[in-house]
Amino acid sequence: MQPQQHDAPINLEELSEILCAVAIRAGNFVSLDVLATMSPLQRVMHAVKMANDALSIDPVVAKVLSETQAAPVLKIEFMKRRNAQ
Repeated sequence: MQPQQHDAPINLEELSEILCAVAIRAGNFVSLDVLATMSPLQRVMHAVKMANDALSIDPVVAKVLSETQAAPVLKIEFMKRRNAQ
C-alpha cells in the first residue's frame, strides 16, 4: 500500500492523530496526559516541541510530517490560539 500523498496541508483532526502516534512511537505517553492541563496555546507549543524532537530522532516521523505538510497546520493553529489570548 502506497502512502497517501497530500497536495495541501492536512486538517487539524488528522494532524492530532499523527501527533498522538508520534508521542506513542517516541515512548512519550506522559505528554498526552500533560496536554489536558495546558492552555490551548501551550498545547500547540508542546505539540511543536514534541514533533520537533521526534523529527531529529526518527526518520519515519520526519517523512510523515514532511509529506503531510504538518508545519503549516501547526503554524496556523499557533497563530489562532496566540491571537485568542
